[in-house]
Amino acid sequence: MFSSVGTVRMSSLLGGWRSSGPRSLRRAPRKALSVHSAAGNGGSDPRGGGGNRALYSLSTKDCDCCPPGFLFKLPSTRFNNLSTRTASSSASGPRVLASVVPSSVPRVAEDLVDYLNNSWTPFHATAESARMLAAAGYKRLSERDEWKLEPGGKYYFTRNMSSIVAFAVGDKYQPGNGFNIIGAHTDSPCPKLKPVSAVTKGGFLTVGVQTYGGGLWHTWFDRDLSVAGRVLLRRGKDGGRLSHQLVQVDRPIIRIPTLAIHLDRTIAADGFKPNTETHLAPVLSTAIKGELEAEVATGGGGKEE
Repeated sequence: MFSSVGTVRMSSLLGGWRSSGPRSLRRAPRKALSVHSAAGNGGSDPRGGGGNRALYSLSTKDCDCCPPGFLFKLPSTRFNNLSTRTASSSASGPRVLASVVPSSVPRVAEDLVDYLNNSWTPFHATAESARMLAAAGYKRLSERDEWKLEPGGKYYFTRNMSSIVAFAVGDKYQPGNGFNIIGAHTDSPCPKLKPVSAVTKGGFLTVGVQTYGGGLWHTWFDRDLSVAGRVLLRRGKDGGRLSHQLVQVDRPIIRIPTLAIHLDRTIAADGFKPNTETHLAPVLSTAIKGELEAEVATGGGGKEE
């Protein structure tokens, strides 16, 4: 199991939006693990999690998949690239899932959707941005080295794997001239895993989380969630060497359940008002699996077939 040294977040397979909005560059480094939801901020769901927001298309896809700790969300709906992902209405050809003709969608919009789908966490967003900058001819710099910048040069550097700065020097730039700055953030509201997160209660193995930011937490309930983020691994025979590694589980592994309506009649009149300290507890599995494994390990289990 990964240690809780790094930062990880819960993430939704719904590829382009979180509870609080689009996932452009985001998330500053944090010590705790985190969860992120791609749920939309509207829709038919009485709790507001309809997920009907899209750039130009929202299609459905059956997902057999899921940013110590990690956290999650992987609903069956996901933002898709219309030019490459369409649903077939018949054997004769594909069916467009939106009123926009695929050929009319600007390439920049398709690239944006791809970028959002690859940027589950601040760490993934930074890595994806670095890849795109390198492909565009930008040179990577290190804050530890002395920089030798040239007119017309394009450069970038990263910090803590969660922040990235890119800049271009004009061909006629002179020291003392003005410059323009554009900023964005790589973080967004999400549930983050606590350092000690595994809790067994009522026959279920749950994951302890803490909220980060001002999220629409009711949209996280009753949705398939997954995990993404960064972990620190001990390597070497003596475990004296640490390395960073990005993690992204592309399948649903956790869900935050709500009570059935007949067990909480007040929700009809008062609305859904979850307590983030007690109700926001993702369920990983039932405890029976661990009990069976422990019984087999101690030799008390039955003969395996």
